[in-house]
Amino acid sequence: MVKKRKNKKKPEARGKKPGGGRALSGKSTSSKKKAVKKSPHKSKRSSGNTAAVHKPHIKKKKAYVKKRVEAPAVIEEKRQLRLRPGALEKRWVGIVCVIFLALVVYSNIYQNRFIYDDTAFIVENDSIRSLDNIGRFFGSLKSFSAKGNFFIYRPLPTLTFALDYGIWGLSPSHFHILNVLFHVLNGILVYLLANALIRNRLGALVAALVFVAHPVQVESVTWIAGRSNLMFLAFYLVSLIAYIRIHEVREGKRIKYIFILLLSFSLALLSKEMAITLPIIIIMYDFYYADRARFRNVLRNIKYYLLLGVIAGGYLYIRYTVLGRLSGQNEYIGGSLSSALLTMSRGVVYYIKLLFYPIKLSAIYVLSVSKSIFETPVVFSISIILLLLIISVVLLKRSRAASFAIMWFFVTLLPVYNIIPLQDVAIAERFLYLPSIGFCILLGLLGMKMFGMKEKEHKRNAGVVFIVLLVIFFSLKTMSRNTDWRDEESFWRATAETAPESDRVYNSLGYLSMGKDINGAIKYYEKSLRLNPDNLNAQNNLAIAYAEKGWHEKAIRKFKDVLRKDPLDSFTHNNLGHVYIRIGLYNNAIRECKKAIELNPSNSTAFIHLGLAYEKKRNYSEALNQYNIAIEKDPDNHNARAGKERVLKALYERKMRVY
Repeated sequence: MVKKRKNKKKPEARGKKPGGGRALSGKSTSSKKKAVKKSPHKSKRSSGNTAAVHKPHIKKKKAYVKKRVEAPAVIEEKRQLRLRPGALEKRWVGIVCVIFLALVVYSNIYQNRFIYDDTAFIVENDSIRSLDNIGRFFGSLKSFSAKGNFFIYRPLPTLTFALDYGIWGLSPSHFHILNVLFHVLNGILVYLLANALIRNRLGALVAALVFVAHPVQVESVTWIAGRSNLMFLAFYLVSLIAYIRIHEVREGKRIKYIFILLLSFSLALLSKEMAITLPIIIIMYDFYYADRARFRNVLRNIKYYLLLGVIAGGYLYIRYTVLGRLSGQNEYIGGSLSSALLTMSRGVVYYIKLLFYPIKLSAIYVLSVSKSIFETPVVFSISIILLLLIISVVLLKRSRAASFAIMWFFVTLLPVYNIIPLQDVAIAERFLYLPSIGFCILLGLLGMKMFGMKEKEHKRNAGVVFIVLLVIFFSLKTMSRNTDWRDEESFWRATAETAPESDRVYNSLGYLSMGKDINGAIKYYEKSLRLNPDNLNAQNNLAIAYAEKGWHEKAIRKFKDVLRKDPLDSFTHNNLGHVYIRIGLYNNAIRECKKAIELNPSNSTAFIHLGLAYEKKRNYSEALNQYNIAIEKDPDNHNARAGKERVLKALYERKMRVY
């Protein structure tokens, strides 16, 4: 009987409500079990115990109600104040931001004129005035500049100058448009590459924004002749992105990316020699981004390295054939490889300083030559370089993107370390256009970390504000720097403030003063020669100033000094011939002008002076012939047309005919 009583109480216990109350009347035990089954919080452990099933549901309900009741207004306020970069994570939004910023920071360059070496590469370069010379761009040293004395092999930028001239003429604003478009394209490519390396679109956006806004890029973008930097980087990044895609797609779809890789690498080399580092960067990528065995991954992709090596070898062969040598210079900085490397160790650290602290930027940097490894600046510089390399190795396991970015900077600077003397300058801001991407990726990683601080709102917001202010600072500095490149006078005045020890600065200031203050011009030229007595341009310009002053004997002596050091200078022979005309030595003038034409048949001014010499000798038929050749080479030359009119008038007055 006791057992029966206990059995009667069991259904009653099952019918109790959670918390000790009884179930509502009218509901059977079976219906309650069905209700229990519907609960989403049913526990597998206590399937037979109704109270156990409902307990977790009760706790979560209480917690949910408590959260909504406690502070809904505070939650809404936090949601409004919180910096939400969600929209920036969309690829198209990031690309639009990059395009917009690049167009804004370079919106004030379209009134800038041709300056610096634009004169040699564009304004006075007769080769770009006809598209019939396209073949010469790929096979003649003299097609790259007016005098043909720049030992460079960059046919594609020269081709674009010819296209610009064919469409717009010598309109600098239209030349600037293409430069800006290339920079915009490079900003987009940096965004895509950074996203592939760090796997975070916000970090990639930070990297791309810093790249397009950094003031160290002004020399490559605002300087029209700096287009070679813009073009080679565009093809360089397309090649690298194509290589990354090769390993992301199925084997059947790889062929088009292999074609893009090889074609873009070829075009990059034809734009500028700094693209030669791409195979090393690709090997680095395979090593850093291998999922497992790094060295095995490198060996697996050796076929791609061999293809790139064949293209690089073909480029070097063509370059040697056209230039007659591989390097642009015959001598190392300081006269030896050791001096060049010691000096460049300081140059590398100075590049790092320019990236972090872009103040007092200059078109010319004067770097004294280092002779000993024990010099304090050399010891400091080598220590900084070694420290960064050690940090890169340590970061390999913790952050391969950061380690890769540091190595990117050092590897892409290889062509300007002067191991092979390609350049006649130790430091130039344009050399940072490619290496600066490593710096930008590091800032992108920093931005990614700051955006990811969801649990620390104040730190996260402070980090975002820092990135925004940094980009604004870079943008304003870039726009200010653009004005230094507005015209020759503003450019050289600004450079004189940042590089007062440069002989080239005072030579250029003297040239600007020639039409205004001949005495001031002579003083600038003499100061330039005090800084560098071997500056042949300054000597030639000083001789011209002497001639303008009427000091013809001094001018002739100075011209002859220049020709003793450089007997193949066509323009100096022409200038000497002009001085001979002034003092009546016409036969000497004819000899010098013919020599100038022999050395440079495209020198239209030499034909004009030769015609003038014949005109002075009253050999009108030969004078008219020379003026006609000058007009044919330069139809817009006023002096050639004026000379022809004088000769025709003289023939008419003497009732003579020319057959």
